[in-house]
Amino acid sequence: MHIENVQDNTTPLKHVFFDTTIRNKTLSAVTQGGLVNNLNDGMIWGLLPMFLASMHYQAMEIGIITAIYPTVWGIAQIFTGKMSDVYSKKYLLFIGMFLQGIAIAFIPFSNSFGWMIGIAISLGLGTALVYPTFLSTIAAATNPSQRAESIGTFRLWRDLGYAIGAILSGITADYFGINWAIYFIAGITLLSSIIILIRMPNFIVKNKDCIEIDELIIDLKKNNKIQIIDVRSREEFNAGHIPLSLHIELKELKNQLVTLDLSVQYITTCGKGGGRSADGAKILQSHGFISNWLCGGVEKWLEKRNLLVHSS
Repeated sequence: MHIENVQDNTTPLKHVFFDTTIRNKTLSAVTQGGLVNNLNDGMIWGLLPMFLASMHYQAMEIGIITAIYPTVWGIAQIFTGKMSDVYSKKYLLFIGMFLQGIAIAFIPFSNSFGWMIGIAISLGLGTALVYPTFLSTIAAATNPSQRAESIGTFRLWRDLGYAIGAILSGITADYFGINWAIYFIAGITLLSSIIILIRMPNFIVKNKDCIEIDELIIDLKKNNKIQIIDVRSREEFNAGHIPLSLHIELKELKNQLVTLDLSVQYITTCGKGGGRSADGAKILQSHGFISNWLCGGVEKWLEKRNLLVHSS
């Protein structure tokens, strides 16, 4: 958590509950998706066995169909969890909710045991796509210090979906019949997928504490109030450092703060960036200095600029 707090500069939410519920586009899209996902889940466990019984399925067949859905969902999450770290979270959520909606809509048209098995598999895959992605999206879109509270808010609305789904599907089934209740829940699920597609940004933008080398070069040309601080050891610094950089070893940085100018922006760097340089930037920031660390460090600079200064 310490390292993540150093390296993560995601803008804090003003009010975690309301931002997660409605104001933040990413978080609110995820939250309504979680609610609707469990809403249709409540319908599955409440109405599906009744529907299957009305279609004269045997008890064993009903048990197999209802068991396939959570089994596929559980096993598939082993793979979809990894996918949520690699592929677009927005489109994984959209596809997952859309797949659920289509599968639910086809339930009243089922006329065979095999058909229902296919629907149960589709529902399981759709749920597996969204469940880990909900959590990974919240983790990516929130500051570490607020993440647990945001997840708690999401889970409040998500788990209320069970109750809301059971009540809605029950009332609709009483007044209009089971088939129309299923169509209603399918429509809500499809609408949820559209909300995700429209409301959720394509990318989760996270402010970074580090500055890219190309950005630094441009800023150096525009502004002479930028100073690079190399926080490595004297031996590492002498072996090769970025031109015009100031050497202050990390363990000495706090003692040297009195020599620094608050009006200057300081860019800390180390060998690869993100370790000592991130800690150095954090120290400077905590004492009121404007500071970032250099993405990729000295090694990336050498790769990009092919220029280092050596000291004897």
